[in-house]
Amino acid sequence: MSATITNVRAACTTQGADVVSTVSFDVVATRRDATQARQVVLPFFNTVVQGGSSVVAKKVGAVALNFAAGSYRAQTNSQGTVRVNLATATLPENVRRILTRPRKSGDVDAAIDPLNEPGVREAVARATFEQLVGFQLSGAQLRYNVTR
Repeated sequence: MSATITNVRAACTTQGADVVSTVSFDVVATRRDATQARQVVLPFFNTVVQGGSSVVAKKVGAVALNFAAGSYRAQTNSQGTVRVNLATATLPENVRRILTRPRKSGDVDAAIDPLNEPGVREAVARATFEQLVGFQLSGAQLRYNVTR
């Protein structure tokens, strides 16, 4: 069997002191033997990554695909939700001022990107979050996919 996560759609809202991100997606699968009806349950992960490299939260869910007898293809949809504290995802005021200060051509620092400053770059990374979803693979499944 081969499966794909597709049609990923995200929506963010603010609820109290949190930013809530809900991602919905479709799972489409094909199989080789369509003689019998079959249900396949696939685990998936839903993670929050901070600064592009640190996993700060992870949940594992599952989707069930129902193949009808004679059918080579099955499709279902699912979703995952994560919460991030709004204060953690907000840039400090001094960093915001540095990033948004007016620059005039001819000024000494006009051509210098503020993200070149290590403190500014680190603050932006700390306030940046991503939600990632994918299949939760076992070690054997991961090795198979790598050699495929």
